[in-house]
Amino acid sequence: MVIVGLTSFSLLRFTASGLARRRVRTILTIVGLAALILTYVTVQSLVSTLEVNLSGSVTSLGGEIDVWSKGASYPLISKIPESYAAVVKTVPGISFATPVTLALLTVDSAEALTAGVVPAQLRSLLNYSMVAGTMITSNQTGILAIGKALSATIGKGAGDPVQLNGAMYSISGVYLTNSWMDYSAIIPHVVAQQMIGMVNGTSMIVATAQDSRNVNNVIGEIRTLMPTVEAFRTNEAPSNVSPIFASLESIASDITAIVTLGAVLGIMNSNLNNLRERMRAFAIFKATGASYNQIIKLVFYESLLLGTLGTIVGLGISYVALQFISIPIVQNVSVGIILVPSTFLYAALLAFSVSLVASIYPALRIARVRPQEVFRFG
Repeated sequence: MVIVGLTSFSLLRFTASGLARRRVRTILTIVGLAALILTYVTVQSLVSTLEVNLSGSVTSLGGEIDVWSKGASYPLISKIPESYAAVVKTVPGISFATPVTLALLTVDSAEALTAGVVPAQLRSLLNYSMVAGTMITSNQTGILAIGKALSATIGKGAGDPVQLNGAMYSISGVYLTNSWMDYSAIIPHVVAQQMIGMVNGTSMIVATAQDSRNVNNVIGEIRTLMPTVEAFRTNEAPSNVSPIFASLESIASDITAIVTLGAVLGIMNSNLNNLRERMRAFAIFKATGASYNQIIKLVFYESLLLGTLGTIVGLGISYVALQFISIPIVQNVSVGIILVPSTFLYAALLAFSVSLVASIYPALRIARVRPQEVFRFG
């Protein structure tokens, strides 16, 4: 029989011609898969971006005690009076306290955490070594220091000019901390205040106790003295941030599940309609000797082709669209979406899985078509 001898290439060509004859339905199916990929990549990239940029900012600074505004989930959305640093210094048992202003700013083409610190207190705040040049030493504007990892990312070093949120700066030096701060920039605290509109304010206060065994008592004193702030051990900061990401990941999973279910039902309905319209062709195939497996293979090839086209379109749209999206964090501060390769890989696997799952029922139904159907639909 002619059908029995069909090659895989012949089956694919038959499938492609069938899809080409039903362009509107084919396009809608591809768009549905592309929308699934776009939704998955966008949501997962959003969560990854926030986690990378925000959780790192609360774990790299020195000190034993962090003081934020009450209700703030992370220091980038915290704002407290700068004068609180002087109040913290008066707490019995405190040996060091300094204000730190944090913001996500653009350093050349890269989004980077920028820390505004008091230059004279840097050695007490951070444990760093200079790879090249010198650390900032005054409140002079137009000067910044950058971490080694950020230096490698933007391809700039000590003495080079660099743009910070569009303003020209000079890199005084490149430092190394072996922490997340190596992806950051450091500028004078007063300059950071002016740049992000936080005059007389600060994001947080970093403090150190005279006796580490007395930290809990000191924290209690700070909370009593300033009820509008939250004070806690520095190593507890990630646990304050993690519930945000747990909630975001749960929401992301729910959104993905809903969109996936819609895609499966939509593609299954499209497959059934396509296959019903070609019932006569399938009946002829059975009548001329096509096997049960060949009929199923035809349906799977069609889903595979749709999945491939939808995946290519979806990944392309996602990649281009996310280049132009940024996440507003606070006023005048936003962060660009981080594109993680594994997210695109998982999105492609999801699209192919949806295409194959949506083809199972139509394939089994069409494979049971009887040769007599050729007369019914003829």
